[in-house]
Amino acid sequence: MATALLGGHAMAQDDPGPVTMMCLLASAANTPDICDCATAEFRAGMSEEDFDLYALVGQHFIENQMNGMGTADAWMAAIDTAETDLARTNPIGKAHREAIASCSG
Repeated sequence: MATALLGGHAMAQDDPGPVTMMCLLASAANTPDICDCATAEFRAGMSEEDFDLYALVGQHFIENQMNGMGTADAWMAAIDTAETDLARTNPIGKAHREAIASCSG
């Protein structure tokens, strides 16, 4: 199911983790190499607590999407499940998007 969700991207690693998966899901242009780079850059710039929170929200987000939820609903449900809020996750997500852009050249 994950391969179908990822649009057939070949994975650079067997279990890319939720942060890398969210990168792959964000755009068909995000290759495994770009997403591996972005995850490493993102992790280096985040506290362990923020990275782990974002990974937890991401895991729930991906599960919600795989169960048929739309993007916005899947994200909001993931935030609720992780017992956090947008004020906490938005700056973390922005840092992730910046890492993706940096690694995209």
